[in-house]
Parts: sequence; structure tokens; C-alpha cells
Amino acid sequence: MVKMACVSKDDKSTCVNPSIASAKDGNYPIARPLFMYVNEPARVEITNYIDWVLSQEGQCIILRKGYAPVRPVKCE
Repeated sequence: MVKMACVSKDDKSTCVNPSIASAKDGNYPIARPLFMYVNEPARVEITNYIDWVLSQEGQCIILRKGYAPVRPVKCE
């Protein structure tokens, strides 16, 4: 099992534990967004993939893997 590190921005800052909330609000110093770029016009397969990643199903997979979804989702 991997233990997630409590990290501080500098020697004077308080240590922040990783969580979806601390990643989304920017308090966890090593959290970063993931950007997906495509050349225009994007092929239909690429558009379908990005639409799926942003869908409820895709965002629930992201959440189950321990990453922060782009919006609040309710997953079964």
C-alpha cells in the first residue's frame, strides 16, 4: 500500500494531507490539473473520448482511482 505524503509549501507552512478537496482548492502543493489538447478539427474518435472522460461514467472512474473529478459526481 502506498502512503500519501503530507506536504507543505515551504518550511513555514503547515503540512497538508492529500485529498480531493485539498487538490481542488489548491492547498495540496503538488496537485496539478490535467489538460488535454487536440488539434482542430479533432477527429470524431478523439471528440468522443474526451466527451466520455468528462461524462458521469468517466468522472466516476477518475474518482474511484483517487483523482479529483472536474465537477461533483454521484457514483454508485
